[in-house]
Amino acid sequence: MSEANFVYYDEEMRPQEALRPDMAELIDSPVEVIAEQFVIGLSVAESIYRWHVQIIARVEKIAAARALGQVVSYLLRPHKNRRVRDVGIAFSAGFARELNGIRDMADAASKFGCTRALISHEKRKFDRHMLPPNTTLYGKSPAACKKYKEARIRVLNRVNKNGAGERNGRNGNHE
Repeated sequence: MSEANFVYYDEEMRPQEALRPDMAELIDSPVEVIAEQFVIGLSVAESIYRWHVQIIARVEKIAAARALGQVVSYLLRPHKNRRVRDVGIAFSAGFARELNGIRDMADAASKFGCTRALISHEKRKFDRHMLPPNTTLYGKSPAACKKYKEARIRVLNRVNKNGAGERNGRNGNHE
């Protein structure tokens, strides 16, 4: 057993090693870590660290500018119903609830006189434009969307087999 570790005894009273954390490692500054890792002086390590921070800041600004450019180019495209598109974008970004008390897509659809599917379509279209493939934020996964679509097609096929205006043998208004 090494000196750097604590010793404790298990149920059978056998000595076991327990890791003793290196407190210096936990409190070292990034400059000290660089100096120790690369076996260089603190002044050189500080220069490297400042350079690294500047590069990270520049890369973050470039990434933010690119993302903003994508959003602006998407917003400037012509669209038949800009309000619905904008609500779809709000759902995609996760802040639709802060917009005039919109609870969910059904509520938004009733306020804008369209279907929930149209708002969902606009949300997914913006997701595809902004996010990596098969990535969703604030919405159903692509697999869940696919299952919902298949279930909806099965329901519509049943409605068509039963005749117009009937679903499962009942009369009534249907979407």
